Amino acid sequence: MPHLLSYIQTAVASFIVKRIAPYHRNFGKRLVKAPKLYFLDTGLCAWLLGISSERDLQTHYARGALFETWAVTEALKWRAVRGHAQPLYFWRDNIGNEIDLLLEQDGGITLVEVKSGQTFLPGWLQSLKTVQRHMAQPTRNAVLYGGDLSARRTDAELVGWRDVVLAG
Repeated sequence: MPHLLSYIQTAVASFIVKRIAPYHRNFGKRLVKAPKLYFLDTGLCAWLLGISSERDLQTHYARGALFETWAVTEALKWRAVRGHAQPLYFWRDNIGNEIDLLLEQDGGITLVEVKSGQTFLPGWLQSLKTVQRHMAQPTRNAVLYGGDLSARRTDAELVGWRDVVLAG
């Protein structure tokens, strides 16, 4: 295990991977407190998974994880360009409710659920609603997905992948 830890530390120091910390501010709930690791180069990550074409990606088991990785990387780049010093977080409890990105911003918190599907499904909002109930401050909810349509809904903003900067 110490050997694996040194590889991870080297990858983080080399900007190959990024640790995203969990958000756990005084909740009366058992939350996951281990960080998530994201490759900062989705092309490298895809290559390591043996994905060599768009066709391979469409049916690959890691398609959703790669899309989430891309979204996290874009959020990190956008925040760096805009001069936002606050880190990105994720939120997950011990029974599997999870939000892929949580951003602290002026005026509240933005919860972002990331889905690689190209057609919106109402079930994608369930995690947002569950986590929102635990937040002490106002939240803005967004679903970043693999489709093209961006639209404002009463319960969340639906953000197509081309409009990724609107998600956070």
